[in-house]
Amino acid sequence: MKFYQEIAKYYDDIFPVKDLTLQFVESRTPKGGNILDVGCATGGYAVALAKSGYTVKGIDLSDEMIVKAKQKGKGLENLHFSKEDIFNADESKQYNTIYCIGNTLPHFLGLKQIEMLLSKLKKLLKPEGKLIIQTVNYDRILKENVDSLPTIKNPDNDLKFFRNYSLTDGFINFETTLQVPEKQLTNNVRLYPITSKEIMEMLSKLEYRKINVYGAFNEAPFELTSFPMIISCSK
Repeated sequence: MKFYQEIAKYYDDIFPVKDLTLQFVESRTPKGGNILDVGCATGGYAVALAKSGYTVKGIDLSDEMIVKAKQKGKGLENLHFSKEDIFNADESKQYNTIYCIGNTLPHFLGLKQIEMLLSKLKKLLKPEGKLIIQTVNYDRILKENVDSLPTIKNPDNDLKFFRNYSLTDGFINFETTLQVPEKQLTNNVRLYPITSKEIMEMLSKLEYRKINVYGAFNEAPFELTSFPMIISCSK
């Protein structure tokens, strides 16, 4: 898709790797452990974790994102990227930690598909393995009728990334506009606005343990006003 081919060039300028996120993942993973990044995009976090000594696999459905990720991870023998559907992942290969961040989860449309995903991820975890999920806090979006997220700006290359929401039939139409000096790119994608109650009930149903929800990667308490929802749980 042309949009993903184009946005891959700017992805790291829009969503740079953040130390707090890395620390959150590392604190839940044994040194040198195996990690799976579901929806790895251009591989920023996977590359950083591999450089810290973890064995990491990153998967994504976008050819362009995987090409970029492989370029960034070149030479790291403990890092592998592939274009892959998570539902086809080999269950004989298990991980100490699986993370699905960057609001990837809502791209799985509806509670049934999300439950199938969480069930699959549990099968891919080692005993006591950790699952980490980050989404937008849709409790806030739905209750306060939020129709946009803060514009992301990168003054180094005069980049702006606009994000708008509209709710239709229980789903969100997520419209993005990437503005750089030489062009403007727009895209629309449908998302399922999963709430904290829905996902907590689902994780409990699937018998995940030690389920914790946070409002930031510094482990701040989750509140209605939190911008993200971050969940950590164990198999």
